[in-house]
Amino acid sequence: MLEAVGAERAAHAAAARAGVEVAELSSLDHLRAAADLFVEVWGVRADLGPISPDMLRAFAHSGNYVAGARAGSALVGASVAFLANAGSGYKLHSHITGVTAAGLSKGVGFALKIHQRAWAIDRGLPVVSWTFDPLVRRNAYFNLTKLGATANRFLVNFYGEMADSLNAGDESDR
Repeated sequence: MLEAVGAERAAHAAAARAGVEVAELSSLDHLRAAADLFVEVWGVRADLGPISPDMLRAFAHSGNYVAGARAGSALVGASVAFLANAGSGYKLHSHITGVTAAGLSKGVGFALKIHQRAWAIDRGLPVVSWTFDPLVRRNAYFNLTKLGATANRFLVNFYGEMADSLNAGDESDR
């Protein structure tokens, strides 16, 4: 219980430093806004977005993590994670997190990840896992240094070819 309280305080502090409010998303309008945010961040057509509003609705409705970071009324970040088998129990697998240009370098991504950690702890999930592109320096720094993650595998071309503006032309190593 104390760990959950500490994690929640840390999440609120990170959000305050970033100038955002982080909260779970559940209404269809908020989920559509999150899907649009991912389309913007990944630079793809709406029909090729990284995750659709209907999938966000399914994840949120079934008890998975779908959250957004708002600066005033503007959604400047969003994150999605789902339950995954951890062998002896469950963990939270963080699938996608994105921050708009307006939220970059302000701590919005960090606030989302710390909120995600508090969410997992509150539900008794001892581990949060995710993939990231290790060849993008800011991703490696953020995940390994800022968040204190440990890398336990290198997955070659994990997602296969990706046609978005961030990954096009590169293998999707994770």
